[in-house]
Amino acid sequence: RTCLFKLDTGFDVCLVNRELVGNRKRSESIDRCRLIYPTGEEVPIRNKVYCQVQLGSFEVKMSMLVVDIEDECLLEADFFEAIGAERIFESLFGNSSCRTK
Repeated sequence: RTCLFKLDTGFDVCLVNRELVGNRKRSESIDRCRLIYPTGEEVPIRNKVYCQVQLGSFEVKMSMLVVDIEDECLLEADFFEAIGAERIFESLFGNSSCRTK
């Protein structure tokens, strides 16, 4: 299914809304795991699924935690590394760096 996703650079995991996943037969149960949202709210994890994620011509299979959230899908920053997107950003913006005093 097609969904809108957001990139969250502070996340260590990818999340997908339970309504998008439905009742997939291929899922893994998750035990003894807590997810605390940036707001401090604890979000129950339903299970883990593997999804094919596509952005333009880039595609990768990723594990995602199934949760009850308002967003459809939240991708961790590693998604862009998995598809090699840093090369795209470098070609558009050059090799950037951050300096502090």
